[in-house]
Amino acid sequence: MVVRCQTVRRLTAELWEILPTEFQTHAVVVGCNSGIISILVDSPVWATRLRFIEAQILRRFSAGDPPCARLKILVRPDFSAPRETPPGVRRAPLSRATALALLDLAATAGDSRLTRALQRLASHASSIDAQE
Repeated sequence: MVVRCQTVRRLTAELWEILPTEFQTHAVVVGCNSGIISILVDSPVWATRLRFIEAQILRRFSAGDPPCARLKILVRPDFSAPRETPPGVRRAPLSRATALALLDLAATAGDSRLTRALQRLASHASSIDAQE
């Protein structure tokens, strides 16, 4: 395990020699197994930027110890910042007028599941708009 840790540290240092300095806080080598070097980045943006220089990275590591012929990029977002909504969920604020229209529609829907869904949706009206 110690040898593996030392190898990962050495490979990360080699990676940082190739990469522009702004990458150094966003990318780290997590392993090199069966000729595949695995690099962990903290956002899809950094993964994309890394893919643009993939050939340069592989040239460096193909002759190294251990030799790596393929690159695997893993994305692990930074979870240290609190999030109000789960990732990938966009919540656009509803105006008071939209919420009232949804409630009117819910009253005439005729289907209990649809009525509840429309009422839930109307409850997302922003508090700022609701005061108007």
